[in-house]
Amino acid sequence: MKTINEIKHMSRSERYEINNTRRYDVLNFLAAGEYFTTAENIRILLNVNNITYSRRILNAMCEDKLITKLAISFGGKARNFYSITHSGFIFLGVEDETRIIKLSHLTAYHNELVQRLKIITIHLINDVNWLSEYTLKSEHQLRSYPDALLEINSKKISIELQRNLYSMKA
Repeated sequence: MKTINEIKHMSRSERYEINNTRRYDVLNFLAAGEYFTTAENIRILLNVNNITYSRRILNAMCEDKLITKLAISFGGKARNFYSITHSGFIFLGVEDETRIIKLSHLTAYHNELVQRLKIITIHLINDVNWLSEYTLKSEHQLRSYPDALLEINSKKISIELQRNLYSMKA
């Protein structure tokens, strides 16, 4: 990761190249089965210190019609969720249908946390395969679906994120 001082001393073309690479990183992340994200998760994905940068790059991508922004209210303050568009898939050269995913305030936060687990996992472990619930549902016929399926060294681990503390007696 480049420091702010290093970036300040870069040429305009070098800064442009970093931003372009980051745009591809965001689109590839969304196209790989995530479909929506938040500015905070993009901050972690891109390994940048300031969320303002994440919001700025996401808003620029919205202006370019590569992603869309949807505000979801959590009872008070609305939070922005970003999703890839058909133009975003075309930009990547990926033939995929834009999926309409309904996000409710009940599931959006849970899905954001599961996505954050994915980002942290791919930063920590080099050779990892992560299948989100959305991907599992489109590729496999199962009776029930975990939040994600993690594969490390040919071992599959089912991921279930519980936000509530349950008694061990239950």
